[in-house]
Amino acid sequence: MDTSAPAPKRSQQEPSGELGGSSEEPSSKHQRLIQSVQVDGDVLYTLDEDWGDYPGDHDEHLEAQWEESDEDLDWSDLKESDGPPELSGEQLAAVDHDAELEEVTRLVSMGVLKEAVDPSQLVVDDAKLLRTRFVHDWRYRDKVWKRRARLVCKQLRIWNPNRSDVYAPSTNPAVSRVVPLLFTSKPGWVMRALDIKDAFLCVPQREELYVTLGGRTYQVLYCLPGQQAASAWWGEQLAGDLKSAGLAVDVACPAVLGQESAGATVHVDDGLLGGLPHSVDAVVEVLEKRYKVQVSDPVSKPGDSLKFLKKDLTVTRDGLVIRLDEKYLNKVCEHLNITNPRHRRVPCTQDILGKDDSPELPVAQASLFRAAIGSLLYISPERPDAQFAIGALARCMSRPTKKAWDQLRTLGEYLWHTRHYELTLKWTFPGRSMLDERQMSAAEVAQKQVESANEPMLIEVLTDSDWAGAADRISTSSCHVFVNGNLAYSFVRKQGCISLSSCEAELVSAVSGTAEGLYIAHVIRTAGACTTKIILRLDSSSARALLYKQGVSRIRHLATKLLWIQTFTRRKIIEAAAIPTAYNTSDLGTKPLTSKRISMLMQRIGYNAEGNHVQAVRSNAHMKALKKAIAAIVVLTMNAEADALSLMQDTSHDMDEFYIFFFTSHPYMFIGFLAAVVIVVSLVMCNIWALVVQTTDHMEIYIVQNQMEDHMESHNIQNHIEDQIIQNHIEDQIMQSHIEDHIMQSHMEDHIEYHKEDYVILMVFIDFLVHYVEINLWRWMIGLTFAFVRAQV
Repeated sequence: MDTSAPAPKRSQQEPSGELGGSSEEPSSKHQRLIQSVQVDGDVLYTLDEDWGDYPGDHDEHLEAQWEESDEDLDWSDLKESDGPPELSGEQLAAVDHDAELEEVTRLVSMGVLKEAVDPSQLVVDDAKLLRTRFVHDWRYRDKVWKRRARLVCKQLRIWNPNRSDVYAPSTNPAVSRVVPLLFTSKPGWVMRALDIKDAFLCVPQREELYVTLGGRTYQVLYCLPGQQAASAWWGEQLAGDLKSAGLAVDVACPAVLGQESAGATVHVDDGLLGGLPHSVDAVVEVLEKRYKVQVSDPVSKPGDSLKFLKKDLTVTRDGLVIRLDEKYLNKVCEHLNITNPRHRRVPCTQDILGKDDSPELPVAQASLFRAAIGSLLYISPERPDAQFAIGALARCMSRPTKKAWDQLRTLGEYLWHTRHYELTLKWTFPGRSMLDERQMSAAEVAQKQVESANEPMLIEVLTDSDWAGAADRISTSSCHVFVNGNLAYSFVRKQGCISLSSCEAELVSAVSGTAEGLYIAHVIRTAGACTTKIILRLDSSSARALLYKQGVSRIRHLATKLLWIQTFTRRKIIEAAAIPTAYNTSDLGTKPLTSKRISMLMQRIGYNAEGNHVQAVRSNAHMKALKKAIAAIVVLTMNAEADALSLMQDTSHDMDEFYIFFFTSHPYMFIGFLAAVVIVVSLVMCNIWALVVQTTDHMEIYIVQNQMEDHMESHNIQNHIEDQIIQNHIEDQIMQSHIEDHIMQSHMEDHIEYHKEDYVILMVFIDFLVHYVEINLWRWMIGLTFAFVRAQV
């Protein structure tokens, strides 16, 4: 026998004397030969870890038994959509046996296992003997279902709790989009996904270890999946190989590497490469020399796509589209038994903020609740609109309630009806802000990429917070990090303290967001070999004021956090700037919002949400800013500078929006205001012109009358009757002319009386403007300069 194989599954009542060649009941230690575990609804059978203790005659008898009862199983006609074949216990055990033989043979041929030369003379210490088992699953390969067996090691931390060499570098949601962000910002870059096969089996062992299979002892020369240190050793080895290809490892996140013309993120044995074609090909060539690597085709032009970490990345004319696999959402609906979902427009209702006194769920239903939350936590980084609801429900996992279950179903139905949402990372260039709403063609962006190649990457951190909005009065922090206008990372977190004011809540959120912004900036600098600029955007003027002050003021209990971020602002490492509340996308994670508000913010981020709410909100904001601008100008015109300053002080938050739109984002608004003044003056001139036209018509009537009178005097009417007729006709015309003249004169007097007040106001206003321009022009210049400087800061 080369190796042992598990016996067919037996019921607990069936005697297992056949396995040992005896009718006696075996010991309790040997009764449990096959373990079965359930993974996603599939039953997987695993070999008992004590199987190696059986004597060799058991194996021979078992092999003979299988050889006699072996059947020719064929399921080649099954398609992938049909699922794996359904086999009986004995048939599945026979298939597993063949898969295990194939696995052991493969490991020996690869040099992972080496059979001991003289096992009888070999004495293996328990500390050097690995406990292993086979893990089975079905895989659809080469258009046929295949049963796969993998030999895995079983090492638990409790066996060696003081071991410290088991920590491996890994990616996290904050850096998962680093390469796609650089791909959309740098000219000429391509992307390729790679998958290294049998990664751990390529890592040499650093100590002498053995394994017993089927009564035979093998030395383990390379790491097996499941070893505690295998992941850490693999990370070190792969990092060394990538260093030889010219990539530098990031200190903050060793799973990110890069140079000027290429960058990479590595997640265990999966990787995403980006860079110039020759640099990416050079890295792939280095890896293919040492490992068996499956590499995707380069993506660079519209229509190209690849898969990485269960996400589809597709290049389009507008940018790079990231779409999450729907199977996780299908699992959520399956756990929640959602078969006919209602059309939900919001992920949660206001009830999620209230106190939960509903009864706890039964054990079985609580298990489904936790399983659904597990899938939602994986979805959360890709759906900023659902992060608040997912976070609130995840905090109920220890004690799920009826109310939490209802909210979870609401969230599941909302995600189902918005499953088509996908994020588009638009083509951009270094230094572009997320407030930049210009629609640029691909050619224009490509030109800007070349022109701004030496400009720093703009990292914008948008933070927001509610203030004691939940029942526990603990505020929630929300943060969105943008790189050159594209969303890089978003999160929602409960704050670790109870804030005493909205300013404190905003400050705590700003500190948390700044930490993430610094982390992402560090990773971007490594992956792209470029410089960065960090701007912290808040819609709280009081929090921004604290960032630029020195000292803790009256919030001494926040001294550590405040002094830390004040140091960064004073050293110009970060800049604090304003953002209108209407455009602060991090508002998504602070509280339940209306459907229109959610759609508008998701559109601003880059998601394909329904409706055109962005234009509506922009128009409202513009009108609001214009009204306040006119109010400030009127106050200044009436020489009430003190009142004007008071107006700005009382509405400093709103005036910040006016400064931004009036002087930065929309420089044509001032021209629009002047155009409005021109329109008003034009309307007045039109009224005056109407008066002139009416007067001209009146003069023409009098001219005709005079001509007729002259005609009467210059001619001698011979026929008295004709003369009388003509005279009567002339008198009728004169009378009609007098009547029309009287009516017209009455209309003119009424029109002048009706608009008299408008003309007086217009003349007074013009007089004020002339007087103000002549005497107080310098005040206008100072006011505009002050507003411009404040908007820039």
